[in-house]
Amino acid sequence: MTEEPPRLLHTSATAVDHGGRKLIYFGGSDYFRLAWDRRVRLAFSKTAAKYGHNLSASRMTTGNHPLYGELEEALATFLQFPCTVVTPTGYSASLVAGQIMKGRISYALVDEKAHACVKDGAVLSGAKIISFPHRDVRALKKLVGRFAHRGSLGIFTDGLSAHDGSVAPLAEYLPLLPRDGWMMVDDAHGIGTIGETGRGALEWTGVKDSRIIQTLTLSKAIGSYGGAIAGPAWLREAVQQRSRLFSGGSPPGLPYVGAALRSLEILQREGRALRSKLAANTHVVRGSLDLPCPSDVLPPGPTLAIAPKNDAQQRRLTKALLEAGIYPSLIRYAGGPSAQFFRLSISSAHTQNELKLLTSALSCLQSG
Repeated sequence: MTEEPPRLLHTSATAVDHGGRKLIYFGGSDYFRLAWDRRVRLAFSKTAAKYGHNLSASRMTTGNHPLYGELEEALATFLQFPCTVVTPTGYSASLVAGQIMKGRISYALVDEKAHACVKDGAVLSGAKIISFPHRDVRALKKLVGRFAHRGSLGIFTDGLSAHDGSVAPLAEYLPLLPRDGWMMVDDAHGIGTIGETGRGALEWTGVKDSRIIQTLTLSKAIGSYGGAIAGPAWLREAVQQRSRLFSGGSPPGLPYVGAALRSLEILQREGRALRSKLAANTHVVRGSLDLPCPSDVLPPGPTLAIAPKNDAQQRRLTKALLEAGIYPSLIRYAGGPSAQFFRLSISSAHTQNELKLLTSALSCLQSG
């Protein structure tokens, strides 16, 4: 029988109540804690008061409120894509992307450590799935050479990986892609956190191409809820005609759309300072540990995935975190590896004292 995850009551931007005890929280992926920003919360409340909390209908029937179009235009401007389409969740954005690729590609070349939504999206494309080692350009080049003459190709990858904080070498992937190929980049963790203007891994790697489709979530750096898919001008019609998930599902509640619009305004005005603070906080934690991260990735991602070597180390780290007053974010994804791992996310809102407590607790890893 599967054990139910612990129940947490979020009490502030960086704290939770767990069993009656207040603990510092390094979970989730609200990297700028915009979900706690009073301006974003006010936008949520005002939108709910004006429009209600949800239309509870597909946008292809009676649920296509003008506010969705406003958010899509704002996202397209921010991401510098011709078109964006809002999806129910960030996870579903990659599924929608896979659905519109059905019939367009014969082979899906998928980074073996890509997020589950990327892999599920590749499956929905109907293409033959072929995995390649994480960020391995040489291996990908061999696969392209092997399969390009047999049919059209799609490369499926994360932008900024939550697994190790690395950025996919998109500038090296793109020249490998045949003219009729596509590259699907899920940048849930990169949007807002990296790039000169916060446009994520594409901006970070200097990549721009009409064969790229980018997916993202509104629940991480943007601090709201929902997802989006960005791409060429034909994207909207393709989603409407080919994605049953989009046409048959309900969009995010309108208050979340209002909140996302306000967050985008804040990110465009204050994003540079927020990213600087996030990078500095991340450096404090990563700099205190001997954590593997490719040398070409600066700043590294703000999420740490720490897999204990054994049960004893898992218990030792859990104890150290609790003694430091930190909630131990020990998780295991359904359908993933059987082993549990600690997933710790740094935010721009964490104080230096909170970071110091975390690095002190993590030092127990270096003692075996």
